[in-house]
Amino acid sequence: MSTGPTAGPGTDPAGTLRATGRELERLADRLRTLGPRHAARAATDRRSAAAVLAVRQALDELADVAARAEDRRTPPVPELAAHALADQLLVLGRDALAPDPSRERVESVRRVLTRVRRAL
Repeated sequence: MSTGPTAGPGTDPAGTLRATGRELERLADRLRTLGPRHAARAATDRRSAAAVLAVRQALDELADVAARAEDRRTPPVPELAAHALADQLLVLGRDALAPDPSRERVESVRRVLTRVRRAL
């Protein structure tokens, strides 16, 4: 039940962080199924190729968010096989959200995850 326009996970930093963590887990689960399938069809199917590219770009973005939070250079993200994309997403997403992330950092991660979800 909403108590007004300011209620909801978007206005509660802890709630937004939890919701983002859940979205990261759900997206990784989805990617475990769809990632290898998209990769297998990427050579002949433009939508599948675009999905794999979107995930790889998201991995780079998450690595950048985590690096900026720690005031360090962004490390290169290795291009692993498609079956590893979900695990890479989880690790880099968790790095970007830890420790004690700012609202801006959580929103950056949410935007990246939204783009990946739409690409899949």
